[in-house]
Amino acid sequence: ARFYAPWLAFTAGTLWFVLCRTEVRTAWNAAGLALFSALLCGIHYFGIISFALILAGGLLLRRGAIRQMFAVLLPAAAGPAALLACAPILWRQKQAYGVATWVDPPDFASSVTFVLDQIGAPQLALIAVFIGISGVIRSWRSSRAGGLALEIHGTPPAPSICLLAMSPAIVIFSYVVQPSLIGRYAIPGILGTAALGAFMAAGTSRMVRPLLMVGLVAWGVFSFRQTQVEVLTEAREHAGRVRILAGTPEDIPIVFARRHHQWPAIFALPRIENRAYYLSLADVNALKVILETYDLPRYYDQHAEKVSKRLLGGLKSIK
Repeated sequence: ARFYAPWLAFTAGTLWFVLCRTEVRTAWNAAGLALFSALLCGIHYFGIISFALILAGGLLLRRGAIRQMFAVLLPAAAGPAALLACAPILWRQKQAYGVATWVDPPDFASSVTFVLDQIGAPQLALIAVFIGISGVIRSWRSSRAGGLALEIHGTPPAPSICLLAMSPAIVIFSYVVQPSLIGRYAIPGILGTAALGAFMAAGTSRMVRPLLMVGLVAWGVFSFRQTQVEVLTEAREHAGRVRILAGTPEDIPIVFARRHHQWPAIFALPRIENRAYYLSLADVNALKVILETYDLPRYYDQHAEKVSKRLLGGLKSIK
């Protein structure tokens, strides 16, 4: 089982208790905030980012009120404390990896696409269109001669809206630390999108709101179908790789260009684990195996054999 669903649940719990704590201070919501903060920071590497965004939003709600700010900060300190307690385990796990990451390095286009996809820009744009339609209808009904009559009540909660910064934070992390532009790493941002979307939807008229809901549901069904097609395509490709590997002779090494292909194949065929290599310039073992196994011209060309030996000698000298 993966931890993304619990991560989203712990983010929602921390968000709830931060909002409660900024309104009413009780021992129960202090304990709840401490518990969910610890769970959130310990469930995922990027849990501390979602935790920091929620906490920043909570402090914005009560900026200037020192006692109320400390009422949030003190129980929330259990989160970083839990992360520090897990730090030795996380460090050992990182050392066990052959490479730092197998995610492609970010560029401007992929970064912009990542942020727009994760904050739900198309869905928010759809809601904005319906807000405009509602304004036109209200203006027409009230016989107003210009402008859009919109009804916006209150403001969305700052801790929820701050979660919209989850995807930009992952982009910054990808440039500064290591590539991490994977959609599931920004999953807490869904809560920010939901809060902003609900706030925007409240500005639509009662007549338009059901149509908006139908449109969003239809969009969700379409997106689900697209994801389903992608998953089924990947499953078929994986089944094809497994069939090919099952017929590979036992003395032939197998080199994978992507870890996302390597580990599912090993799981399906455990007997290939000792001869499965991941192609990485950070680990020259796979390169040595390729050169030794697949450099066929060296068997009939003396010059190619000399070149191959020189390259192999250079690789073996790499520590």
